[in-house]
Amino acid sequence: MPPFVLVAMLRKAGHDVLIPADIGMSGRHDAEHLLKCVQEQRAFLTKNYTDFDPIHKLIIGCSGTHTGIIVIRQEDDRRKNMTYKGMVTALGKVEQAYSDFRNELITLNDWR
Repeated sequence: MPPFVLVAMLRKAGHDVLIPADIGMSGRHDAEHLLKCVQEQRAFLTKNYTDFDPIHKLIIGCSGTHTGIIVIRQEDDRRKNMTYKGMVTALGKVEQAYSDFRNELITLNDWR
């Protein structure tokens, strides 16, 4: 399924979702997307674990802060990847467990 299906499912589940295309930021650098989330007090959801794990470590290592990064890891064996429904369900579990995502790097796969 295309990613816009996930966006629709998240919105239907009550999540306030913005994607780069909604705000004219398609194609921008990862750091710009995260900065926008920080400025708007939004958590950041991404499948780009390989870039955002070190970005998180850099921010925390420099005594900085961010509004939370939630990553979805993709497996080499695609059959092991989370379904969109699974992602929506797992995100609900994360929201129940955390009152604040600030400075957290959360792997959504761990919440299946």
